[in-house]
Amino acid sequence: MNRVFYIFLVFFSIISFIGGVNWLVTAINSWINSSEPNCSDLLQDQMNIDTDVANVIYCVVFLCSLALLCMIINPNVVKKNMC
Repeated sequence: MNRVFYIFLVFFSIISFIGGVNWLVTAINSWINSSEPNCSDLLQDQMNIDTDVANVIYCVVFLCSLALLCMIINPNVVKKNMC
């Protein structure tokens, strides 16, 4: 794999992971502050999704970004499991 391409891939996966952590923090804050009316977000306001469903979506996004980061940083694990 081209070294520059791999560096960009790792950089973009780290940015994706940071976004996933942000979504996880949003879910945790929403669960903690569920009684406060000011903890709404776009999934709840624009798409009319229930708070608990939105929080589960946030956690799934975090787990997917974590899995993506792990697969990109350590590609040997993916290659081993594919064969």
